[in-house]
Amino acid sequence: MGIKDELRSGFISASFQVLLGGLAKFALEEIGKIWGVDAELRKLERALSRIQAMIEYVEHGHWNSFFSNSSKKAWQLWLEDVKTLSNVADDLLEEISLEMDLAKSKVDCYQTSSGNLIRNEILSSGRLDVPREISKLRKDLEDLACEMDKFFTFESLKVEGTKVTSLAQSYCYSANRSSSFVDHSLIVGRDIQKADIVQRLLSDANMVSHNLSLISIVGMAGIGKTTLAQVVYNDEQILKYFELKIWASVSLEFDVVRVTRSIIESVTKKSCKLTDLDPLQGKLQELLNGKRFLLVLDDFWSEKYNDWQVLSAPLRSGSKGSKIIVTTRSRGVPSLVGSDPYLVPFLHDKDCWELMKQRALLNKNICTVENVDALGLQIAKKCKGLPLMANILGSTMNCIPFEEWDAILKSNLWDLTQLRDDIFPALALSYHYLPTELKKCFAYCALFPANHKFEDENLVSLWMAEGFIQPMGERRMEDIGKQYFKDLVWRSFFYPDPIDKKIHKMHDLFHKMAQFISTDVCLQMDNDRPSCYPSFINIRHLSFCCNSSLSVELKEFPKCKRLRTFLLTCNNGANVGQGTIYLFQKFSMLRVLDLSQGGITELPDLVGCLKHLRYLNLSGNPIKFVPNSIGKLPYLQTLKLINCRELLCFPRNFRNLGNLRHLQFDKNRRITHMPPGFGELKNLQTLSAFVVGQGEGYTIMELKKMAFLKGSLHLLRLENVKDEIEAAEAKLDMKPWLEELELEWTIPRNKHDAEIVLSHIQFHGNLKKLVITNYCGVAFPPRWLNDSVHSQLRTIHLQSCRECSLLPVLGHLPFLESLRIEDMPALERVHFEFSVGFPSLKSLEFRNMLELKEWEGLRDGDMSSLHVLICKDCPSLISLPSLHILSSLTVLKIKRCSTLQSLSERMPITLKKLDVRGSTTVEERCEEGGEDWLKLRSIPALKIVSDRSSMNEPTPMEL
Repeated sequence: MGIKDELRSGFISASFQVLLGGLAKFALEEIGKIWGVDAELRKLERALSRIQAMIEYVEHGHWNSFFSNSSKKAWQLWLEDVKTLSNVADDLLEEISLEMDLAKSKVDCYQTSSGNLIRNEILSSGRLDVPREISKLRKDLEDLACEMDKFFTFESLKVEGTKVTSLAQSYCYSANRSSSFVDHSLIVGRDIQKADIVQRLLSDANMVSHNLSLISIVGMAGIGKTTLAQVVYNDEQILKYFELKIWASVSLEFDVVRVTRSIIESVTKKSCKLTDLDPLQGKLQELLNGKRFLLVLDDFWSEKYNDWQVLSAPLRSGSKGSKIIVTTRSRGVPSLVGSDPYLVPFLHDKDCWELMKQRALLNKNICTVENVDALGLQIAKKCKGLPLMANILGSTMNCIPFEEWDAILKSNLWDLTQLRDDIFPALALSYHYLPTELKKCFAYCALFPANHKFEDENLVSLWMAEGFIQPMGERRMEDIGKQYFKDLVWRSFFYPDPIDKKIHKMHDLFHKMAQFISTDVCLQMDNDRPSCYPSFINIRHLSFCCNSSLSVELKEFPKCKRLRTFLLTCNNGANVGQGTIYLFQKFSMLRVLDLSQGGITELPDLVGCLKHLRYLNLSGNPIKFVPNSIGKLPYLQTLKLINCRELLCFPRNFRNLGNLRHLQFDKNRRITHMPPGFGELKNLQTLSAFVVGQGEGYTIMELKKMAFLKGSLHLLRLENVKDEIEAAEAKLDMKPWLEELELEWTIPRNKHDAEIVLSHIQFHGNLKKLVITNYCGVAFPPRWLNDSVHSQLRTIHLQSCRECSLLPVLGHLPFLESLRIEDMPALERVHFEFSVGFPSLKSLEFRNMLELKEWEGLRDGDMSSLHVLICKDCPSLISLPSLHILSSLTVLKIKRCSTLQSLSERMPITLKKLDVRGSTTVEERCEEGGEDWLKLRSIPALKIVSDRSSMNEPTPMEL
């Protein structure tokens, strides 16, 4: 049995654990009591446990080496049957759960005979015979378990007394032993990283009190962590600086005795016979005492605090300047050992080709062949920056004629035996030792196309909908899911996008491994493949990648009877059309349905038949209405309507979605109010916007019961708030997880009423960002934001407050970092009181202030942290205050302030960039020989452009 089969067994075992958890928690507590099938359920649970135990036994390798060909075939057939029956069991529990919830909604559960009433209600529906279904499933599982038991009994006689390890463990023991020796001629693309780490090792700036500091080199398997450590270890400067250099391999199975002995042997160059920890640590302490040493602990896996504490105890006896390098796949290790992670970057394609070339051209004379480098560079792109893959590809190319290299370029790399045999076990080791709950979450990512941009919140919502996240006490499922994602990032299964840190990606090799593991469970299709697919009975999760705007005929999809997931991942949009009707009719067990960018103009009422649906994404579709039948989806958790520009309203029975946790939609001027009784959605956590209406069931008071709202919330049409009572009853101050809030008036109303409403909209002290739009008051309420509860605010944006002639006092907010004031035509003067304080303010912007004439003076100490000051489109601005007081100012931009007469008498000495455009007078003063030239000429980045020269310029995009 190969490692691929072994890892698939692990995936099935993980599924069993989820199934058993659901059975134990739900079935035994409710089904058994109501239906009187306790005995059957316990037998069912025992059969599942027996099968799981056998799968885990094989997964951990106890008989892998002794499987005969016939045994392997039998095992694979059993695994297929196990998957089928586990799917049946999972679906049965799902069906029973749904029927019971529907029955409970019709029965008074406080009656003493409520169990009988629930049973009678289910029986009367005629949809499900619970005792018969459970009995049949139990018998099928017991029969399968008996067959497997007999096989295991027979096979155990052949391996009795023999110690056998799994393929993953074998790889760990045989391949993950390293030494400090390295061939420098075979290292490319690591000069910057080498120089950086060497500099850190030679510096004592980061030393701590116990004379020891650490550097953790972190990255996925095959990225070159060990090689980088070897290059640093053998650097000439390192040789001169450290008295002792020590290399020890730790590997996955942490053994403090073995590692300590290895360190001693690296120091003494002799075999150590000691076997007990105490004398070993005493010996090591004696060897290191008073010496400055460099220790490399290669391939460190353990995240147990006690393991590190015991191992590191004698290492603290070295002298000041001693350093430890730890190489690891886990970001949890740096936190454990007390160092920041040093993330090893992927190689550039050119460096991958240089690495490949050394092996591909070894003992070959093909330098006269044209396009060697061009073709080699194309093949190198397949490495995706992974040195291990480059080395193996180079060796493979060396074994075949140059004329056949083009076949490698066009081939699926996983068809190359050497690549599969050498790389896959290294990656599989990371998967093999994942916690069970993370295995299904990782394998699920096979549904997405290569190079997909993962957003943690969306992926967690999908995991929740699939039932992959296991409850833990009172913790929110979303928080548990985010920890799952974080754990996978820490273990290098995901890496952050270098441009957008909110996005993560998965290396192609991990993506391919996820596809291998989830074969016959997850299926990814695209319109570049033939339209005829086999019918896979065990396919649970299916995605369709549409690479062009084509009409998608969903009837051609495999008839997966037990489909749980359908994802439409379109790059350029698609046209699903009436195909949605086929989905709703054929796949009634769907939990996840993503039809984003599907070209859907009307969603059929049949969507209400998907009773098990948890996740529905309709984003990017030109739909005008969401059908009322959506209110019949009792389990719906996530509804996404982002970029649905034609959407007019929500269905009236929206209040029935009691399990809805995430509702995302763009603020849309066409939507005039939320559906009636929206406040019944007490479990909502994500709410993009709330459109305030008038009348009972539509007011802002509907937010009162939504205590779990988090992230950002945009309140529109605040002119519909009747009085201060309604404003206060929204209870925004009782929503501690809200971090961003935007308050917007759409139609101006009585100015006094607007001031009263704003003064009574209170919010929790955890709020970080506040945006006020179209506020129609003449001034902000007295003492607005003066309460210490608002001290956590980091960002404030005041825009289009067109009647306001006086700015609020905000300088007392201790953590305010960014303030933007925009489009306030009634404001003529920034008064002295406004500028006082602002101890943390880093960015201040005035934009489109048409009547602003003057900004009154600053005092010493005001805005002491301000880095960026921008005045844009203030055509009446005549003068600025004394800017030299801004002791941290580095960037000053003044654009299209045509009447500005001068800058400041003195400029801050910290100023690095000055950009002034659209002021003829200022240009004349600042040109060489002008009145202000001497005080500006030392600014490194200086740009002054007059009105006439800027008239022909495009509007600056950077602002």
